[in-house]
Amino acid sequence: MSSTPEARSLVLREDGEPVAEAELGGDLPVLHVERLWVGPGRLDVLGTLAGWVRDHAAGSGATVLELEVPVDDPVRTALADGTRLLGERMTKPLTAEPQIRPGFAWRVMTPEELGPWQERSVAVYAQDGLDGFGGDLELALADAREDFARLLPDGLGTADTSLGVLEADGVPVGHLWVRHHRAPGMSYVYDVEVDEVHRGRGHGRSAMLVAERLAREAGDEVLGLHVFGWNVVARSLYRSLGYTLVSSTHDLLAPA
Repeated sequence: MSSTPEARSLVLREDGEPVAEAELGGDLPVLHVERLWVGPGRLDVLGTLAGWVRDHAAGSGATVLELEVPVDDPVRTALADGTRLLGERMTKPLTAEPQIRPGFAWRVMTPEELGPWQERSVAVYAQDGLDGFGGDLELALADAREDFARLLPDGLGTADTSLGVLEADGVPVGHLWVRHHRAPGMSYVYDVEVDEVHRGRGHGRSAMLVAERLAREAGDEVLGLHVFGWNVVARSLYRSLGYTLVSSTHDLLAPA
């Protein structure tokens, strides 16, 4: 085997010929597998490559080594087997008008509500990142603020954006943020949350049906989302609503 530390490229060879390759990218302490190749019929070397990739990443100071696994990729699926699930990307075709229960509604967030919501959401977003990947809180908060500024450059006036408050019988119970046309024909749920005191009453399901309606009204045909691996309740909800897995992300340095 050979490697190029500067490029984080690793090549497994037999008799001088490459039979598998991996290239790592990212910034410590979080690295990710950018490219992965295994020669035809050579899945037998995957265990050797996986061990070397893990050792290389850990030796470089990484605490997390991400691998994106499309559902139709047998090599990446085999490499991720038995490792910690970080998150899932899912989509749902919007083929029918959603049936939202009476009394449940969505309204546009007011300017007075935007600031407190964004401040709290930045903190939650940063903490979720720390829980998943580790790192420094101040850096996580700075990254979160940067992401929010990029995604909401004009606040409530940001194009192709639905950002609002969820209400049940006139009482605010949470919020919903959907980006329309994120990809051709696709809306994407950036954030949805039901306040803790209102959970367990089916509001999460109603919120996702509202997201479907907003996406359809914007002219999109598919709704996508990302869900953290630890959020078992949400993952179960999305599957029950008809979402299907597109890809998953795993941490090769952590067992399942």
